[in-house]
Amino acid sequence: KFGVDVLHSSFGGSSESRPVNVLRSDGSLTRRITYSGFSAQNTTNTDFAFFAQDRWRVNDRLLLELGGRVDRDGVLGSTHFSPRLGFVIGLDGEARTFLRGGAGLFYERTPLNVKVFESYEAPTVTRFASDGETLLGPPRLFRLERAADARTPYSFTWNLEIDRRLGNRLLLKTNYLRRHGFHEFLVDPLSGPQPVLRLDTRGRSRYWELELTARYTVDDESRLIFSYVRSRSERDLNSFDAFFGNLRDPIIRPNEYSRGDTDSPHRFIAQGTVVLPGKWIVSPMIETRSGFPYSQINQDRDYVGPRNQSGRFPALFTVDLDIQRWVKVWKWNTRIGVRFFNLFNSFNPRDVQQNIDASRFGVFSNTIPRLLGLTFQIEN
Repeated sequence: KFGVDVLHSSFGGSSESRPVNVLRSDGSLTRRITYSGFSAQNTTNTDFAFFAQDRWRVNDRLLLELGGRVDRDGVLGSTHFSPRLGFVIGLDGEARTFLRGGAGLFYERTPLNVKVFESYEAPTVTRFASDGETLLGPPRLFRLERAADARTPYSFTWNLEIDRRLGNRLLLKTNYLRRHGFHEFLVDPLSGPQPVLRLDTRGRSRYWELELTARYTVDDESRLIFSYVRSRSERDLNSFDAFFGNLRDPIIRPNEYSRGDTDSPHRFIAQGTVVLPGKWIVSPMIETRSGFPYSQINQDRDYVGPRNQSGRFPALFTVDLDIQRWVKVWKWNTRIGVRFFNLFNSFNPRDVQQNIDASRFGVFSNTIPRLLGLTFQIEN
């Protein structure tokens, strides 16, 4: 198998950022951020890629899949080669135990707004003393600068998996995956005689997970799956899209390497599909996982202690349920049903008051609501 990818894209628009005032709990001004005014962005780009892969059945127990890609990054003007390898090894003569694995390099597409980064509005930051009027030094104008040595982000990912079938209905799987990310886009404020808001590719990330899964098959439509994942995520936290994506954060603090925003060390899922008499299909799912980490800030909106190491949200627990029934509608076989999300309305907050100077510091809120949906599916 081989082929060519060609992607032509354009990015255009305008941006105008209004002043941002940061207030303390007593209403006094602690920080004001103003911007250089209206800005416009307009650029185009074309990326090329060539890929090839092949699969070899070496013998009755070994299957290899080798491939590679050559990518041309039009934004940064660089070319990259990405080799890939996958394999399946039968560990017994009964085709009940298999060792699977793979490894490869994966280059990302560079966003077009990276190309026009320096055209955005430049921020000026002014800090104030506790009275809200006295300046803590002169206003600082941050010049936007893209590093000349920026490189295309990529990751190296590999995994090993052992599958063991016990009888005709039970399958056990153990999978270990590891991912290392390099040259990820970062935005970092640099102080000095001329403050700079610098975009470079110093970012790193690390992720690993160990998955244990058991699948019990009753028949072609009824099955039960139990899965536990132990994982850890670490990364540089000042990712470019957090400040210049669809939702911008105006307060840019120095970068830190810490736990990822979605780091969840433990996760367990139980789900199944059961066919009952009367053409009813019931599909429950139970999920519980560790809460995501969060940071603490003070009323000046500066971080207190290391980022994403101040605590975690409460553990998430939710039960979803999908109930469907086969119904003949004219000449079509149709599934009609209802779907419940967070059936028992468990408290699963999405926000926390991070400010140590706030009266409600540490209070969690904005829980995931219970939802009801209707399903309608036509099958041939």
